[in-house]
Amino acid sequence: MDYPDEVELLVVMDGLPVIEHLERLNEAFVRAWWHWWFLGQTDKPAEAFISADPGRWYQTLAPAEMGKGNHADAWAAFRDPAVVHGMCVDSGRAAHPP
Repeated sequence: MDYPDEVELLVVMDGLPVIEHLERLNEAFVRAWWHWWFLGQTDKPAEAFISADPGRWYQTLAPAEMGKGNHADAWAAFRDPAVVHGMCVDSGRAAHPP
């Protein structure tokens, strides 16, 4: 709104403040989003765990829900150590560069 001549499009992702997420926690949410809690435990070797067995980490992904092409793309990415490293960097679990 402050710069209408400079901004044409805006995408807001995960727009709720962290405190809002935490205030809405319940058992169903925690079970569904267990990876948040795993990545938050800095004493766990997250990158090694994920890379050793991506199928164990991403066991909830189903082709019917994602579409076959999207599912194949996601699995190709999850098997790429550089992608796993990037996810861990994003969550504060690893340092750049790989």
